[in-house]
Amino acid sequence: MRHCRNYLACAIASISINGCHHEAPVPEPLRVEDVRSTARSALVGLNLDTLRVDVTVLNTAKTPRALVIRACFGNPLVIKVQREGRIWESAAWEREKAHTPTPHDSAGKVIEEVFICSAMMMRELPPGRSVLAYSSSTTVREVLGDSLPPGRYEIRAFFSLNRRSSKGLPAGEVELRAPPT
Repeated sequence: MRHCRNYLACAIASISINGCHHEAPVPEPLRVEDVRSTARSALVGLNLDTLRVDVTVLNTAKTPRALVIRACFGNPLVIKVQREGRIWESAAWEREKAHTPTPHDSAGKVIEEVFICSAMMMRELPPGRSVLAYSSSTTVREVLGDSLPPGRYEIRAFFSLNRRSSKGLPAGEVELRAPPT
C-alpha cells in the first residue's frame, strides 16, 4: 500500500510540474476586410487647448483576431490638420522635435548609429468587439505654431493596421484658436 501511495504522489507531482502542454490558440491577425475603423477628434482640456484624436477598430470577422501595434519609432498614429492647402502633420513635428545632433568622434568623423527595436503590442479582439487602437494628443499651440492661422480645420488620422498603412481616415473638424496665455 505504501508503494502505491508514493506512485500516486509521484504521478500528481509530475503532472503539476510539467503542466499541460496545450497552448492557447493564437488569433489570426486582423485583415483589412475584417475590420471597420472610425476616427474622431475633439478639443479637450480645461481651456480646450489640446487636440485629441482617437481611432477605434471593430472586428467584423466571425472569429477572434489579433491587433498588432509596433511602437518603436514615435507615435503610430499620424494626425494631419489641414485647411485651404495649409497642413500640419504630427509625424513631421515629432521628427523635428526629436532631432538629435549627429555624433562625431575626436577626429571629427561621424559615428554611425544603429537602432534596432522589436517592441510590439498584441491585443486579441473578439468577434463584433471594438477597441481604442490609437490615441494621440497635441496642444493647439503646437499645431498652430507660427504658420497656421486660427480657424476651422479638417482632421485626418493615418495609421498602420498589422503593417498595412491606412489611406487617412476622416476624424472630423475642429475650430482651432490660440489658447489664452
